[in-house]
Amino acid sequence: MTPTPDEAARSPWITVWFSPRLTIERLVATRPTYLVWLLAILGMIARGMTNSGIAAELYLSAQTIKSHINRIFAKTGSANRADAIRYAHDHHLG
Repeated sequence: MTPTPDEAARSPWITVWFSPRLTIERLVATRPTYLVWLLAILGMIARGMTNSGIAAELYLSAQTIKSHINRIFAKTGSANRADAIRYAHDHHLG
């Protein structure tokens, strides 16, 4: 699911989404919104990261990540991680 050069040019956050090593600085420099955080977390879920792995990467608690993931599920109407990943793919979010 690698973006085309045209997709990357249209969506500044797509570089962050597909970044193998997300940093807070890159995230904030790209677009400092809550939606970007949720999209970044969804991207990490798609890469198979656990809640504790995501928490360590973003310097947040595992409980905070769990809350963010529950918000992702609510916003996408997803029951689980696979549904959320499918929603992101179907809606061209990454």
